[in-house]
Amino acid sequence: MLVHFLFFLLVVSINTKILLASDSDVMNFFRDNSNKVVQIINSDKNTNSKQEELTALFINVVDIEWMSQFVIAKYWRQMTKEQQNLYRQNYKDYLLTLYVPKFKEYNGESLVITQVTAMRNGNYLIKTKMMISKENKYNVNYRAKK
Repeated sequence: MLVHFLFFLLVVSINTKILLASDSDVMNFFRDNSNKVVQIINSDKNTNSKQEELTALFINVVDIEWMSQFVIAKYWRQMTKEQQNLYRQNYKDYLLTLYVPKFKEYNGESLVITQVTAMRNGNYLIKTKMMISKENKYNVNYRAKK
């Protein structure tokens, strides 16, 4: 259960559609979106409403277009525009179907940002600790691109 939630957070944070000017922008973006997810999950809304809001947030935050090209790698250039568009849509549907429902598995874990580091390529490495309990803490690292 926790592994799925952590993996979802990892995927969301691997590649985000944001303009980052500083480390504090990265921290704020990451914290704000994590808080939005938790607020939606903990709201009194019905499951369908929560899923719709989480889907919209996922689409807004995750750079699905970039990820779809990254996943298929060198084959992207061999595809026609029509194939690329079809693949991109199918990949988006796959991500939404696979990861958005994982939010139901959230069980009050907290995520603490421990460090944000600017990388040479303009991306950022975000180091966090997932706090399950006082005894159970897991390091989880993310990457955000400019």
